[in-house]
Amino acid sequence: NPSEFSQTDHTLIILPEREDKGRQPFFGIGKVCFALDNPNIKVEEIAITKSNYIGGMLHELGHGLNLPHNHAKISEENELGVALMGAGNQSWGRVPTFMTEASCAILNRNEIFQDQSAIAFYQKAVSTLDLDVNYDEASKSIQVF
Repeated sequence: NPSEFSQTDHTLIILPEREDKGRQPFFGIGKVCFALDNPNIKVEEIAITKSNYIGGMLHELGHGLNLPHNHAKISEENELGVALMGAGNQSWGRVPTFMTEASCAILNRNEIFQDQSAIAFYQKAVSTLDLDVNYDEASKSIQVF
């Protein structure tokens, strides 16, 4: 869906903490995400924090870089922990948190991490898929070959 992505605009909006301690935007949509500027977010504490604010900031930054929500496979959870773009904003600093292969694949083609002169981003797919599909009445199942 090339129309959903910009070739230059990825936006992280950091809002000041409300003085009345009311709720604040902490979410991402498309290539824009909102996070909270909070005294509990310190770069030197990223690796050791137990604060949801840092996990939330990294999760929302993922949205700003075109990453959708996704969860780890059960086999990955057993070995690697919780996916950052799943519930990683809650697990960061408490249990191992990682990026899934799908998230890494998106970032691998994201213009922010590429030599922009070498790659044409967000182009139309040129792949085709030829399937043989049958419905088996006896087993009430769809068979794909």
